[in-house]
Amino acid sequence: MDNHKPFIKYVPNLLTVFRLLLVPVFYYAFWRPGFLLPDRFLACLVFVTAVFTDWLDGVIARKYDASSNFGKLMDPVADKLMTIMALFCFYVSGLVDWLFLAIVILKELAMIVGGYVLLTYRIVVYSKMCGKVAACLFYLAIVMTFFTALWPWNTYVLYAAMALMIYSFFFYLRDGIRQLKQRKKEGKTLKGHEKMQ
Repeated sequence: MDNHKPFIKYVPNLLTVFRLLLVPVFYYAFWRPGFLLPDRFLACLVFVTAVFTDWLDGVIARKYDASSNFGKLMDPVADKLMTIMALFCFYVSGLVDWLFLAIVILKELAMIVGGYVLLTYRIVVYSKMCGKVAACLFYLAIVMTFFTALWPWNTYVLYAAMALMIYSFFFYLRDGIRQLKQRKKEGKTLKGHEKMQ
């Protein structure tokens, strides 16, 4: 089993790159309804594949201690780009409201920028349960939106997911600010000791 570990450590990053490549594939599939599969089922399949590989690379990274700085930075970027692309396509198609799209984009951009800033201080804010539930609801709502028979239930799930996402965002924000202040405080303390010596 140990012989597979060197290669397996690259798998999470490869899956992240794969998910990044799926973003333009999703866009193409969405605007080519009926291509290979009926209606927009191909686009739906691409989205589900992205969600599955997101879960899979997390499992592999934890099991084989295969996390990396690239993964910490680009994994959420790949996830958020796919989410924003799906919502953008839905908005252009008239399937979701522009306000919902704007709020989600602002929230996701804040998470990306904030995550990058924290990463420069070697701080990682781990997922909270409310964030995981919000993500699951959000993915479910996006998949539901592909099926017109489920309207308007998809809208209810979307807004429930958005409310929970905003709620969890403030938990991440509070935790990130707390850790950042602590890290800066530790840095000042270390500099003070160095001056005294």
